[in-house]
Amino acid sequence: MGSTIDIPDKHEQLKKTLNELLEKITTTNKHEKTGMWGKYMRGETEKVYVTHEELKNIKYLLNRDILQMGIMESILRDPYIEDIHVIGTRPIYIVHKLFGTLETNVRFKTKYQLERYLRNISERIGTPVNDATPIIDSSLPDGSRINIIYSEDVSKEGSSFTIRKFSEKPLTLPFLIHLGTMSPTVGAYLWLVVEYGINMFICGETASGKTTTLNSLIPFINHHWKIYSAEDTPEVIAPHPIWQRVVTRETVTGEASVELYDLIRAALRSRPNYILVGEIRGKEGFAAFQAMQTGHYVISTFHAPSVTQMIQRLTGDPINIPERFMDNLNVVVFQQLTYERGRILRRVTGVDEIMRFSKVKGGILTRNMFVWDPVQDKHYFRGINNSYILEGKVAPKLKYPNPKKIYSDIEERANILRRMIELKYFDYDTVVRLMKIYYEEGMDALKNELWRSAR
Repeated sequence: MGSTIDIPDKHEQLKKTLNELLEKITTTNKHEKTGMWGKYMRGETEKVYVTHEELKNIKYLLNRDILQMGIMESILRDPYIEDIHVIGTRPIYIVHKLFGTLETNVRFKTKYQLERYLRNISERIGTPVNDATPIIDSSLPDGSRINIIYSEDVSKEGSSFTIRKFSEKPLTLPFLIHLGTMSPTVGAYLWLVVEYGINMFICGETASGKTTTLNSLIPFINHHWKIYSAEDTPEVIAPHPIWQRVVTRETVTGEASVELYDLIRAALRSRPNYILVGEIRGKEGFAAFQAMQTGHYVISTFHAPSVTQMIQRLTGDPINIPERFMDNLNVVVFQQLTYERGRILRRVTGVDEIMRFSKVKGGILTRNMFVWDPVQDKHYFRGINNSYILEGKVAPKLKYPNPKKIYSDIEERANILRRMIELKYFDYDTVVRLMKIYYEEGMDALKNELWRSAR
């Protein structure tokens, strides 16, 4: 008992140390000298006898409560859970990708247990919560978002928190197509525009899947390009070897804070090819449009259900983008969260192109490329042979004498995505590997890789 133990820095070392300490003070051999826990702590006995089952339970609880997320661990391990809602000592509710909203049999027994848990977790993630700072937004070690509202003074039914789950490996574009989020043709169109540097916003309401779609498109960006991601909480994942990942920093006084606006302005000096913004809400939107004007490609998520409302938000306070600059943004994808017989569905409801500002027409001219029919659950390519962005911006980069040839490129990519789905190539690492082949060896090499199993 007199020896000192170095405090370990790493998770695995801490786990090993806990197990070693447990072995020193317990035994499953009845014949060894044993005693009660209190006597052991006073140095009056050597070990405490426990059964094999008790030792197993003690190890589990130590690992769960000290190394993992305590009572929440079993829920957080389910990869199909999207949101977790804890309100006081009520049963914990989850939003499941397959089964919708469900009540669990897990709950905090007392308000004291819940408050102690939140103080512990918030200190571990570096944003302590207390009566003076009762509301925090932060991220868990796996990247999931957590919002805590602490103390009965603020949350009348007891402290509460919400976790938005974050997958370590993003869902892939072929998998989203397989789920029906978009069609292979929509996926092919988006592949082509991100490949050739088109500015794009992915719009929709909360939980409509905007960030999921953004992450699914990133592997289709040229792997030789530099990616710069700027976010409040780290959710964007890029497989590119040159990926500069930056996040905001909040402080109590605000004097040393780093805002999203600062990060996007810094991007202009970092010389990235693509700037990925987790979400534009305020004045950082002005910095994003400045980046577009200076030749940087920008993709971001944005809260807006339609082109009209998006333009209203962008041109109003606090973003204040002049209407005549709006054509720096090229493509807008709209997503929606919907329900079908209790199942949660996410659908791309439309893809619009922004053409230009027209003084004569008195506003921004747009063109609808894709529309979703909710009755048939199908996506229709309304803009075929009539795309301003494909014919006017992408085709010239490919030096096509006839810009209409670009539509055969769309079909070629759609067939590749169909083939990936046919082979069930849904894993993120697999898709990244295939796109690496494409950018290093070309389209023929990618086709050979996908169709050689059919020979």
